[in-house]
Amino acid sequence: IMSLIISFLVVSKVNLAFDRYMEAARASWHALLSLREVYQWAIFLTENHNHSPKVQAWRRVAKNKLIDLIDCTIRVVKDEKHAAQLARGEYPSYVSDDPLKLVALLRRHLYYGSMAALPPEHPLELLERMRLVDMLHEFSTHYSSLIKLASTPLPFALVQMGRTFLFLYVFSIPFVLSGIVGDDLVSGLLFAFFLTYGFMGLEFVSMKLLHPFADDESVNDLNLAGMRHAIVAQIESD
Repeated sequence: IMSLIISFLVVSKVNLAFDRYMEAARASWHALLSLREVYQWAIFLTENHNHSPKVQAWRRVAKNKLIDLIDCTIRVVKDEKHAAQLARGEYPSYVSDDPLKLVALLRRHLYYGSMAALPPEHPLELLERMRLVDMLHEFSTHYSSLIKLASTPLPFALVQMGRTFLFLYVFSIPFVLSGIVGDDLVSGLLFAFFLTYGFMGLEFVSMKLLHPFADDESVNDLNLAGMRHAIVAQIESD
């Protein structure tokens, strides 16, 4: 019975941790890719005015704001305390470091800045400006998912119960096996080793996957710095 309980708790925790990890990976890429798409649409809608200094300045400011937004987003999700404060609406020491505030500034620049950059006789249509603005909503949706994952751990009761039962199981398994295998010490040791290795290995796997945004340079963490470098390089080359 104890083996079934441990198996259920450990495997359930690993499944939850893996689902969170994959959701974090998808939300990270989608959030960053949506920002690159915003810049591509800004270029596409103003391609007839590529030689206009005002349009070039408008694009340059939009690009800088997008890069600032990418950097701010990565800083927030890698800082669990910061993410938790933003999720609760608390701004004690991070008043200026909120991606949603940068989204609001970028949205204003895309909507009103395009009106000032383009000549009055060839402005962007209302639906085109709304298209640029609405595309930031996709980023906000994925950013909300990232904040949820970065600020909401697994329930403490589940983690505590699983580790308590796991400790009791690992501690008691040699005594249980000693009465089963009898004088066959080698079989008992091997059996105890592989059982302990399997359950403890799964526990450590879940511990690593539960923190995909950790900043300890582990190979198991999401490479947010690499994602940032790739997206910024693509924006610069557009």
